[in-house]
Amino acid sequence: MSGLVGIVNGHAVARDLVGALARLDARGYDTAGLAVAGPGFAVRKVVGPAAALTGYVGEREFAGHAGIANARWASAERPEGRGALPQVWRGVAVVHNGIVENHRALRRDLESQGHDFETEADSEVIPHLIAAARADGLAPAMAVRQACARMQGTYAMAVLFTDAPDRLLAASCGSPIVVARGAGGAAVASDAMALTSLADDFATLEDGDIAELSGDGVRILDRDGHPAERLWRSLAAPTEELARKDHHDTLT
Repeated sequence: MSGLVGIVNGHAVARDLVGALARLDARGYDTAGLAVAGPGFAVRKVVGPAAALTGYVGEREFAGHAGIANARWASAERPEGRGALPQVWRGVAVVHNGIVENHRALRRDLESQGHDFETEADSEVIPHLIAAARADGLAPAMAVRQACARMQGTYAMAVLFTDAPDRLLAASCGSPIVVARGAGGAAVASDAMALTSLADDFATLEDGDIAELSGDGVRILDRDGHPAERLWRSLAAPTEELARKDHHDTLT
């Protein structure tokens, strides 16, 4: 399991990403990373808590207005920054919570098509799948949907594109993820508590939903690709109340 956040707004997001991620650090994560869009990706991965990323956020390359970040427990006995998230491939960056159960079969198929992999992490196949769909001409939301259709398991993700640096995509498949909106921006997280100072209200995505986040807010599509409305709740609620609501959403 891991904690993920993504933010898009009208100013540099790196510092907000690290701050939001730090709110999840009490869970004992031992690797962290972030990616900020445009042009290209600025990426940092570290062994340690989210606070270890603080020294990078003031650099000019991290001045983009859309980004994603992740903190997680290392899957191996010894944490390594290389296997940390985000995972990046050809203009697509992904943070993800959960497991892609058929990642080995997907990896073999992608390798047969000329894809190169750097780790054994299941997360690494996700940007490859999305990038392949984009190369076939699919728009970002459809590329994410096609990738999800090929994956087995329970997961949630946030996706960043170099050719769409003013937006994020989020997807849910059996793993909790929330989207949030506020003046001039939007955000996504595995836990609403990470976003309490960054937006006004939040909604929990349903299984199969894909959300597009931009400075204009949040647009949610259901599993059939139709526009969907979800229940929006205030992020001004006390932290304990948000925790109870998210726990209830996970169980129902």
